[in-house]
Amino acid sequence: APRPPRAFFGFYAPNALCWPRFKTGEIVWVDPARPARPGDDVMIAKKFARRAGERITIAELVELDASTLGIREYGSGALHILSLHGLSNRFVVAREH
Repeated sequence: APRPPRAFFGFYAPNALCWPRFKTGEIVWVDPARPARPGDDVMIAKKFARRAGERITIAELVELDASTLGIREYGSGALHILSLHGLSNRFVVAREH
């Protein structure tokens, strides 16, 4: 049986925080169906506890286990370990081949 088409979505890189991987204004395509693996570019959404809205981060996934993930920020290269608790979504950014 044929598979249904995969649903990608895209957004414009908002600023230099995604540099050097993405330039400001570049379209960033996201594949929400693909599982994230270390080395992937990922989009992470974290809900705010006391107010509406989410914070979106684009980074390189460095490590992933059952309770945490490690990301490296573009630009600064800073490494962050985040608890999976409180993350509303993790999506893989689709790389061009």
